[in-house]
Amino acid sequence: MGKFAIINKRERRSLTWLGRLLILVIIFSLILIYVLNIQSFLAHTETVNGNVLVVEGFIPDYAIEESKEIFEKGNYELLLITGKPFEKGSHLSTYKNNGESSAATLIKLGLDKKYIRVVSLNDYQKRDRTYATALKLQEWIASSDIEIKSLDLVTIDCHARKSQLLFQEVFEDEVDIGIISIANRDYDPDKWWASSNGFRTVIQESIAWIYARFLFSPNS
Repeated sequence: MGKFAIINKRERRSLTWLGRLLILVIIFSLILIYVLNIQSFLAHTETVNGNVLVVEGFIPDYAIEESKEIFEKGNYELLLITGKPFEKGSHLSTYKNNGESSAATLIKLGLDKKYIRVVSLNDYQKRDRTYATALKLQEWIASSDIEIKSLDLVTIDCHARKSQLLFQEVFEDEVDIGIISIANRDYDPDKWWASSNGFRTVIQESIAWIYARFLFSPNS
């Protein structure tokens, strides 16, 4: 080509069929690893054998029943229930929030009320509710005469990983946070993708954990 040519010829590199196949295999492998492991990653249990058991008040009744068993079988001295105002039905309920409702359920099941304390948010939080709940719990502990160096937090299913992360962020090194995940009875955890409830739960909690782990800022 001459010095003043308007067309330039360049060498172009492209993937061979083997290269394209290799990329497809890598993508498929990553998707498979995610599908087979994400549920157990999110719904993990890691206790620290604390003297206090904290129960997230929004969990369903069967998880409240299991929480009672966990408390009675463990060496816990106190059961704290976090609460949030009801999103719907508050005008019809005897209780102000789901923490009070869960506490009443535990008492109805036979747990002595002397072991139970409710720590509830006063206002409904539209966002970052788990973090706000952890802050409220920290506030309550600071104002009480109870010394807490470690606690185990009970929640439902795939919410576990995010709850432990945000509670530990609030308490930092002051309190060691363990986590106990109660299995969700609405779907098979080994085939979560096979039901709409399982698919929705795992995908939503995956996104929520990614947000909490990499994007969330308490000052935002």
